Amino acid sequence: YIVKSLKARLKEKYQVEDDSSLFKEIDNYVSFLRREYSENGVKISSQAERNANVSANRERRVGNFKVKMPSCFR
Repeated sequence: YIVKSLKARLKEKYQVEDDSSLFKEIDNYVSFLRREYSENGVKISSQAERNANVSANRERRVGNFKVKMPSCFR
Protein backbone atom coordinates (compact mmCIF):
# COMPACT_ATOMS: atom_id res chain seq x y z
CA TYR A 1 0.00 0.00 0.00
CA ILE A 2 2.76 2.44 0.94
CA VAL A 3 4.73 1.76 -2.22
CA LYS A 4 1.63 2.14 -4.39
CA SER A 5 0.83 5.46 -2.71
CA LEU A 6 4.40 6.66 -3.19
CA LYS A 7 4.34 5.73 -6.88
CA ALA A 8 0.97 7.45 -7.38
CA ARG A 9 2.25 10.67 -5.78
CA LEU A 10 5.43 10.58 -7.85
CA LYS A 11 3.33 10.15 -11.01
CA GLU A 12 1.05 13.05 -10.07
CA LYS A 13 3.57 15.52 -8.78
CA TYR A 14 6.66 14.77 -10.88
CA GLN A 15 5.13 13.04 -13.93
CA VAL A 16 7.27 9.93 -13.42
CA GLU A 17 6.56 7.25 -16.03
CA ASP A 18 5.58 3.68 -15.08
CA ASP A 19 8.69 2.21 -16.68
CA SER A 20 11.11 4.74 -15.17
CA SER A 21 14.39 3.68 -13.60
CA LEU A 22 13.22 5.25 -10.32
CA PHE A 23 10.25 2.88 -10.11
CA LYS A 24 12.51 -0.05 -11.01
CA GLU A 25 14.86 0.93 -8.18
CA ILE A 26 11.93 1.20 -5.76
CA ASP A 27 10.71 -2.27 -6.81
CA ASN A 28 14.21 -3.73 -6.42
CA TYR A 29 14.57 -2.21 -2.97
CA VAL A 30 11.17 -3.48 -1.84
CA SER A 31 12.06 -6.97 -3.09
CA PHE A 32 15.34 -6.81 -1.20
CA LEU A 33 13.56 -5.77 2.02
CA ARG A 34 10.97 -8.53 1.69
CA ARG A 35 13.71 -11.11 1.17
CA GLU A 36 15.67 -9.83 4.17
CA TYR A 37 12.54 -9.77 6.32
CA SER A 38 11.58 -13.33 5.42
CA GLU A 39 15.14 -14.61 6.03
CA ASN A 40 15.33 -12.80 9.37
CA GLY A 41 11.88 -14.08 10.25
CA VAL A 42 13.13 -17.64 9.88
CA LYS A 43 16.12 -16.87 12.10
CA ILE A 44 13.90 -15.25 14.70
CA SER A 45 11.56 -18.26 14.68
CA SER A 46 14.47 -20.64 15.26
CA GLN A 47 15.74 -18.47 18.09
CA ALA A 48 12.27 -18.26 19.61
CA GLU A 49 12.01 -22.05 19.52
CA ARG A 50 15.37 -22.41 21.29
CA ASN A 51 14.28 -19.85 23.89
CA ALA A 52 11.05 -21.75 24.50
CA ASN A 53 12.97 -25.00 25.02
CA VAL A 54 15.35 -23.31 27.46
CA SER A 55 12.39 -21.83 29.36
CA ALA A 56 10.63 -25.19 29.52
CA ASN A 57 13.77 -26.91 30.81
CA ARG A 58 14.33 -24.17 33.38
CA GLU A 59 10.73 -24.49 34.57
CA ARG A 60 11.14 -28.24 35.09
CA ARG A 61 14.46 -27.79 36.97
CA VAL A 62 13.45 -25.11 39.43
CA GLY A 63 10.42 -26.85 40.91
CA ASN A 64 8.24 -24.36 42.80
CA PHE A 65 9.87 -21.35 41.15
CA LYS A 66 8.07 -21.34 37.82
CA VAL A 67 9.31 -19.38 34.83
CA LYS A 68 6.26 -18.38 32.83
CA MET A 69 6.58 -18.89 29.11
CA PRO A 70 4.88 -16.39 26.82
CA SER A 71 1.70 -17.82 25.31
CA CYS A 72 3.17 -17.69 21.79
CA PHE A 73 5.69 -20.41 22.77
CA ARG A 74 3.16 -22.86 24.22
